[in-house]
Amino acid sequence: MTKTIIHFLLRLLVGATFIFSGASKLLFIEPFELSFVELGFGWYITPFLARFLIASEFILGLALIFNVKTKLTLKFIIGMLVFFTFYLLFLWIKTNNSADCGCFGEYLKMNPLESIVKNIVLAIPTIYLLYKNNPFKWKFEKLLIIMILVVSLFTSFAVNYIEMSKFNVINIDNSNYKLEVEKLGDFVYNNDTIKLNEGKKVVCFFSLKCKYCKLASKKLSIIRKDLDTEIPVYYILGGDVDLLPKWWEETASYPFPYLNILPGNDKQFFSLSGGALPAIYFLNDGIVWKKVDYERLHQADFEEFLEI
Repeated sequence: MTKTIIHFLLRLLVGATFIFSGASKLLFIEPFELSFVELGFGWYITPFLARFLIASEFILGLALIFNVKTKLTLKFIIGMLVFFTFYLLFLWIKTNNSADCGCFGEYLKMNPLESIVKNIVLAIPTIYLLYKNNPFKWKFEKLLIIMILVVSLFTSFAVNYIEMSKFNVINIDNSNYKLEVEKLGDFVYNNDTIKLNEGKKVVCFFSLKCKYCKLASKKLSIIRKDLDTEIPVYYILGGDVDLLPKWWEETASYPFPYLNILPGNDKQFFSLSGGALPAIYFLNDGIVWKKVDYERLHQADFEEFLEI
């Protein structure tokens, strides 16, 4: 009896960890999606890959808790732990242990080393259960498996559903009007004065506290890398100067030229941004060619903009 209780508690511990891992990434899924893009997957396939991986965490967690197909489930869990441990080692070396592994989304930040330790700790009860646990003989096992699959997939795709409209690169905002960026004052960066109303410029209004602004900054860095060319991106950052170091650390953004607008001087910042952030303007001699937000920021926009 005691052994049965111990096995149940261990299955609950490992299974609940996998379910929490999936749920924490699902509720704010955009950073998880971007991690796939950084690995080289296409922009349009990453929302589906991210949700399928989250669904797999739900499936493994629920199957383990309900003690169904347990040996197969435990083998999959060990495989995932080994695979992601090697990935974390690569991330540790690449970022000098400074990156957030993203294992628990935005709710629990862990660096690669901490996550490797977490995987090792999880592997101990998983390996133990693989050899000691006895699966329960469910009367309607096939029905239970189907329910676990359906619930996991439905939750992964319904809770934070994919908005297909965001893949539409057609300009849905009004354009062909002048954005009076000169009202921001002089844009001086590295002793150079930049005229935002001359030539092709992509002007990004970001708040230093806005999580979607940080994601947009990451996205812009990935786009620049994918295009393998300089892109005329300029940041207008609203917020206290003390927040700047944290901004650059969290976004790991390419150091695009930026103008910092301090609190108290941000009337024009919010007036020009339209009151909703992030606001990203594609300007041609100060005339708005397109305005997009985080979700509708696409690499195709840059390719088209640079060709006109």
